[in-house]
Amino acid sequence: MKSFLFLFFAVLSLIPGYTNAQMFSADEFARRQPTNFSTFLTIGFEAADFQFKGGGLPLGPNSDLSFTDPIYRVAIENPSFGVSMGVAGRLTGLDDRSFFHLGVRLGAPLRLIQKRTFSLTVPLQLSTELTTVQDSRVGDDFQQSTLAVGLGPSVELRLNENLRFSSSAVPSYGFSVAAGGFFGGQVYTLENRNNILIGGILPGRAISLGYTYNFQRFDIEENRFDYNLVGHRFTIGVSF
Repeated sequence: MKSFLFLFFAVLSLIPGYTNAQMFSADEFARRQPTNFSTFLTIGFEAADFQFKGGGLPLGPNSDLSFTDPIYRVAIENPSFGVSMGVAGRLTGLDDRSFFHLGVRLGAPLRLIQKRTFSLTVPLQLSTELTTVQDSRVGDDFQQSTLAVGLGPSVELRLNENLRFSSSAVPSYGFSVAAGGFFGGQVYTLENRNNILIGGILPGRAISLGYTYNFQRFDIEENRFDYNLVGHRFTIGVSF
């Protein structure tokens, strides 16, 4: 937990300088747009599959933390910055264990093509996350703090003045550290985000409808924590 908090505040310390550097270009771009889709508050439902991939059983039949159950998520995000949280437990139908995720993302879009109706960028993404799975029975809990860097293509289509579609696919690679910092390993992630942005329904606001495919592979030094997390996330949000 301490290692995650250090990474969390280290990432947040980068935000002011990055925001100032981007302010002029972002404001200039917004003035050229009939509808300014900016930061969104979203809520979502994720069909998740968390499965052990270390070979054999982690420590015994009571120590496998695998589950296939929904995760409920809330996030505040824009193309350059995002904070998200996901939870699952007894109240959401996940018996005998609980899931918690907290993530922070920074993105720096490298613009290749920028036109009124079409844009192509390559987002450089830095993310830090805390993922825990706890079991009510005796056994080790899964608690991993990660720091990863990703790079991938992103496209946006402006279909009309109040309708946009965006899609991105960002593979990431980074390092993962267990609670206490005694051992760690690598984490591999592939995130495919797809969003439809709709204006003109709420005064001064835009609505976001999204689908995200997320794959995460934890390859930890001690293979009892080698898990894959696959999620299909559906979200709805509003700009502010």
